[in-house]
Amino acid sequence: MRCFYVAGVVIITVWLVSVSDASAGAMMGGMMDNGKMCGMMGKAPTRGIAPKDLPNPDSKSATTFARICSRCHALPSPKRHTADRWKELVERMERQMRGEGRMGMGMMGGMMGRRMKAMSPQEKEMIIQYLQSNGLRPLDKSSVADMDHPGYVEFKEFCSQCHDLPDPSIHTSREWPQVVEEMVGQMKEASLKTPDAYEEKVLLEFLKGAVRD
Repeated sequence: MRCFYVAGVVIITVWLVSVSDASAGAMMGGMMDNGKMCGMMGKAPTRGIAPKDLPNPDSKSATTFARICSRCHALPSPKRHTADRWKELVERMERQMRGEGRMGMGMMGGMMGRRMKAMSPQEKEMIIQYLQSNGLRPLDKSSVADMDHPGYVEFKEFCSQCHDLPDPSIHTSREWPQVVEEMVGQMKEASLKTPDAYEEKVLLEFLKGAVRD
């Protein structure tokens, strides 16, 4: 009778462990799905840039950035964030790799069956300098003639969900429609709020009007 009891306990324990593993896998899959992980990891990019398209792609800085910063998510373009923002993000990613963050890679690595090797101090400094040298040029708010312009209002609302507001002059008036279309696609993938037809129209009017081609 005791043997049957022990066997029953073993079977139930194995079943519970299996359910826990499956639940963990489902949870991770759900968090990763459609960019939802970005809410927990600082809006990680759902689309990335190819290493060959990085600035100075064959440099040691670029290859180090591509090798380390594509382990858990798509490789972000250096133009995604400003110099100040990149320093903050790289330092946070390092803490998460070491398992020191709110959602540290120590825990994540265990759930995914592996531990994440943290970057060295030299690699971290190299990556920060590379990203800051090639980062996004932010908007100078003093250059905005009309803060109440409907397009500027939409620009602030939608274009700051994942990055700082960019200087409109980083693209020409001909380039902005395609750029905005691509950005709206990424917003959808990341389950973020997207502009309707009118909001997108006035947003583009603002961007084109702010560019001196």
